Amino acid sequence: MGRSGRVMLAAALLATSTFAARADTRLVVFEAQDCRPCALFRGEVLPAFWGGARKQALAITVVDVDALGTGGFALAHRLDTLPTIV
Repeated sequence: MGRSGRVMLAAALLATSTFAARADTRLVVFEAQDCRPCALFRGEVLPAFWGGARKQALAITVVDVDALGTGGFALAHRLDTLPTIV
């Protein structure tokens, strides 16, 4: 499955999931500036998922790996696919 297929799969999973976040829960999205799947995720998936009650229940941090590396987040594995959502 190509990157765009993975983005669309993520979109489908996020759109159909039920979600109840704890107050300290944060979604971190790692992306790059010249990444087409990242642009699709930010433009189509995030707005569809992160609306209404979810926006109030979940903090989302977007990290540009070109500019910030991992943004200070300790990762167990290197990033080899973007966007990566943890």
